[in-house]
This record gives sequence, C-alpha cells and structure tokens, in this order.
Amino acid sequence: FVNKDRLSGRISARALRQLILFLGEETDVTSINLIGYSAGAEVLSQALYQLRLANSHVPAEQIAGNLKLGQVVLAAPDIDYSEFRNMLLDRLLDVAEQFTIYINAEDRVLLYSNVMTTGAPRLGRPHEIVSDIERVLYRQSDDLAFVNPQNSENILGESDSRGHSYWFENPWVLADVMLTVSTGRTPAQRGLVRHEGKVVWDFPDDYERRTEALFGPLPETGKLRPIAE
Repeated sequence: FVNKDRLSGRISARALRQLILFLGEETDVTSINLIGYSAGAEVLSQALYQLRLANSHVPAEQIAGNLKLGQVVLAAPDIDYSEFRNMLLDRLLDVAEQFTIYINAEDRVLLYSNVMTTGAPRLGRPHEIVSDIERVLYRQSDDLAFVNPQNSENILGESDSRGHSYWFENPWVLADVMLTVSTGRTPAQRGLVRHEGKVVWDFPDDYERRTEALFGPLPETGKLRPIAE
C-alpha cells in the first residue's frame, strides 16, 4: 500500500503544478503559501521540482516572484532524502521565498516508511546519511530551515504518541507553522534558537514568552501580526 500510494501521489504532482500555475496567472492572489504533510509533502515537492525545471530559462532570482510562491512548509515529510537532495542540487529552492522542514528523530511512521522503502532514509527523520558539507550548506542557507519539535512541551507520549502528527497537534509547533506562513519571518525572528554548529532550529523553554514579546498573544481568529518590527 505504501508504494501504491506513493505512485498515486507522484501522478497527482502534475495536477498540483497546474493548480499553482492557475492561481498565480488567473487570480488576483499576491502570494501563495503551501503546506505538504507526510506523503503529501512528496506530491508538493515533485510539483515544485517540475516548476523549477520548467523555468530553467528564467533568471533564478525572478522565479519565485513570477510564480508568486512565498512560504513552503514540509511537515514530517515522507520523502526519500537522497531524491530531495538531488532536487536541491537542481536549485529547487529558487521557486519560493523560503522552505521550512519539520523533522523528528522519533517519528515512528517514517521509521516504518523507511523499512517499507528498502531502507531509503526519509527527509522528515534525521539520519546519518547527511554529510558534513551538506550540514554546512544547510546552516548557511537563507532559504531553507529545519525545525526540530522535540523540545516543544515534550510532544512524544503526550499529544502525539507516533511522533508524526505533532505539527498540528502540538500548540507550539502549530503556532510556529502559522507564524511561518502568515508572517514570512525567519526561525530566529519567530522565537526559535539554533545552537552552535547545529543545523536544526529548536523550541526554547521560554518559547511562549518569546513569541508573545514578538507578536502578542495568539489570536483566536485572523492573521498573526507582529507588534514590533
């Protein structure tokens, strides 16, 4: 079933690509933000990759603006890491303003997917296949951020026993996703921290205080707005 669903998702990537183009060309939308979850993240990444290849003749700095793509969020992505790395080498990041990837070393669903795909490491579950040079490049990138939810109120065993649905079940992680797509701020500007030499951004113990100082209390409805620049 896993491989069948993945094949169906790849077929759906073309339709998603066409939808993105339609929204950008035929509507008055000014910015398109996209969220892909689990196997849906593979569909999204394939659609964006197709758009990047189709715009190979366009100057890289113009692609995101032409497509009107703002924030891309990949939550617990069930994507072959090696395949995603190849997409990055083909300049996938040029299609949007910023990519944010939520990863979890304790994601049991992606562990199962790893087994079912003959051991192909998944993007949403950290692994040793990442080389030192890749870690340096990821840390230096302004367009790509990895976020680790494990410090956000001890998510495992409480809101998410499988470690896979944390991005919408845990209030801290969900708040960060909302801030990402609604403000376009960087991880540091959203109250996250990254320790020296590390690639991933973490939730500090005082995350709530930090975000309230930056954005005010989380509103019940409507768009989050920073209270200070």
